[in-house]
Amino acid sequence: MMLVPNISYLVLSGIVGVVIFVSGINNLALASNSHNIFTGKVWIFANGIIEILLGFILMFSISIAEIILPILLGFWILFKAINIIGVSDDMNLMEIPGAGWTLLLGILTLICAFIVISQPLIFGEEIVVMWSSIALIILGVTMLIHSIRLKNIHKHFDD
Repeated sequence: MMLVPNISYLVLSGIVGVVIFVSGINNLALASNSHNIFTGKVWIFANGIIEILLGFILMFSISIAEIILPILLGFWILFKAINIIGVSDDMNLMEIPGAGWTLLLGILTLICAFIVISQPLIFGEEIVVMWSSIALIILGVTMLIHSIRLKNIHKHFDD
């Protein structure tokens, strides 16, 4: 990536587009196939639609994506953070353990999103990549914890 940064940046926008697009399809499938009553279903469905649109823009509008990748990525992370905060509220209402940790991780992701959105104007693409990586690691941990909690909820409803 250091030797050919321009091409690497274009490839990165395409890869991020595919990942976001697949994540959106996964969220729509999850929301439509959930048999249990779960109040976070609306969040998951809305998240899926937004992700499919963003992924589509990044995959098929490479010239536009190159210019606005940091902003789109920042807003995607922002939307995911808001989603996590909403899910933590749902977890709290349903008295599911871990709602506080989910809220904390959502707030940390929200902070990273604001940093990603503001960085292209101040420091450039290298800092955007670093903060995006941090935000995506937090998102991954959060989604892993959330999936474990959902598995426990499904076991509860099966009983």
